Amino acid sequence: MKRREFIQKLALASLSLKLIPFGISNFSDIRFSLEHVMGIDNSHLAAYSNTLMEFNTLQSYRKMKEAAVSDGIQLQAINAFKSFSHEQNVFENELFHYLDRGKTILDAYKIVTEYVPIPGTSRYHWGTDVDFIDLNVDIPHGYVIDEEHFLPGGMFYHLTQWLQLNAHQYDFHQPYTDDVYRKGFGYEPWHYSYQPVASRIIKQININELVEKIHTTQLEGLDLIPDSFLPNYIEDFMFGINKELLYF
Repeated sequence: MKRREFIQKLALASLSLKLIPFGISNFSDIRFSLEHVMGIDNSHLAAYSNTLMEFNTLQSYRKMKEAAVSDGIQLQAINAFKSFSHEQNVFENELFHYLDRGKTILDAYKIVTEYVPIPGTSRYHWGTDVDFIDLNVDIPHGYVIDEEHFLPGGMFYHLTQWLQLNAHQYDFHQPYTDDVYRKGFGYEPWHYSYQPVASRIIKQININELVEKIHTTQLEGLDLIPDSFLPNYIEDFMFGINKELLYF
C-alpha cells in the first residue's frame, strides 16, 4: 500500500472516532514516563470533540481554532493521540500485507516504516501532534489527507498558508518539513506538533531504554530482524525532524 493511500484511509477513519473523556492534568504536574512516550499511559490527556490531546496542547489548539475563524477557516484536528495498541494493529496489518505478498520480514519492515511508525515510537502517542484540515472546504469522499491538497491549487492550500503564518504563534510547528537534508518521514504539511511539550518529551527519550521496552511488547517479527534496525530507525525517524522541535 502506498503512503498516500494509507494516510487517506487513516484520516477518514479518525473523523468517526467516539472517545470517552479522561481526567485533565496540567503539564507542570506531569512526569513523562516511558509509558507516556509509548502511548501506553494516557493519563496526561484530555478529550475534546473527536480527539484526545495533551492538556496544554489542547488549550493552545482551541485558541488557534478560534483565531482561524476570522480568516474563514474552520480548523479541525484529526489524527491526534493514538495508543500503542492502535499503532500496533495498524503496523502489523501493514506488515502482513507485504508478508502475504512474499516479502521477507526485514524487507517488510523497511517498506512499512517508510510511512507507518513502529509502535512505541510514534509522535502521536504523546498527544502533542495533530493533523489539521479545514471543514469549510468541500471535501470529496475518500480524499482528506493528501499532499497535493495542501500545495498550490489544492483545496487545503489556504489552510497551509494560514498555518505557516500563524501556527507558530500558538507554539505549533511542523515536525516533517520539506527539507531534503532531513531524515525520517516525508513532508507532511498537515502535521503540526506543540513544541513546549513535544520538545520536552523527546529530550527525555533514552534510545536504549525505548528499544528494550519495545522488545518486550512481542511486536510481530521484531525478533527476526537485525538488532541494529530498531535503534537506527529511532535515530532517523524519531529524531529526523524539524530542528525547531528538538530544542526548546
